[in-house]
Amino acid sequence: MEQKYTPPWEKTKFKPWGLQTSLKGERIPTEQDIKVISANIKDLRTQALFIMLYLTAGRVTEVCNELKKQDIDLKFQKGRYVMLIKMPNRKHRKRHWKDIPIPLDREGVLIKMLNQYLKTKHTQDILFPFGKIRAYQLIRGATGWNNHWIRHLRLTHLVLNYDFNEQLLVRFAGWTNSLPAKEYMELRWTDILDKYD
Repeated sequence: MEQKYTPPWEKTKFKPWGLQTSLKGERIPTEQDIKVISANIKDLRTQALFIMLYLTAGRVTEVCNELKKQDIDLKFQKGRYVMLIKMPNRKHRKRHWKDIPIPLDREGVLIKMLNQYLKTKHTQDILFPFGKIRAYQLIRGATGWNNHWIRHLRLTHLVLNYDFNEQLLVRFAGWTNSLPAKEYMELRWTDILDKYD
């Protein structure tokens, strides 16, 4: 009798979305927390995957088995250096690609860590040549999080720390409109209080 395949997360306490619900009840990590977590991931590839998912707020299917080293470029624009990442946009009806600018002056710590992995790759290499199940295993093993939670955190940080408005958020996330935004914002009342400064 043929044995049915069981995804790795079925054998754990939480399925990916159950884990997401659990994480929402905890303290929301800050940008500084992200840097510390990144620095503590010992495996270079897993560290790079975590950083890339965070910096781009990319869906795992946009980052894994897709992104090549040649899709990342260094630009000088408006008086600052920017890492420009051209990546697929999976769920937009018309715009199938998106350009994600990451300013080196604001994200230099994470970019420096990411570059350690990029140096090991050739121009045509796919950076993360595996699918979403393997990505889930790596991220869950290294951080206890699921991949989509990283997307939530980045989009929340863009609102809190970079003052992204609705349209910028739509563009960065690759949405068709702003309806998903309310589901992605992990804001607390203390975040509102901070804006009174």
